[in-house]
Amino acid sequence: MTTISTKTETKAAATPPPNTQRIVSSLDMPRVHKPARFQVTKPEGRAFKVTASMRKRQVLGALMVGPVFCASPARTSATEESE
Repeated sequence: MTTISTKTETKAAATPPPNTQRIVSSLDMPRVHKPARFQVTKPEGRAFKVTASMRKRQVLGALMVGPVFCASPARTSATEESE
């Protein structure tokens, strides 16, 4: 079982950290799809267990490696250019 903390940073960064993974398609996600159990710990210390599979498992796997920067900014910039 893998433990995940839900503690988040409140500072807004102008640029993503150097270890940020850029996800522009599903091919950039981890290839694991089988269900897995994760223990999620909230900031106040309460922990609970969840089972994730398919895309949610891939997202959790990517977040455990490091920060994730998704494709949405690319779509936003394309919209801004056309206006």
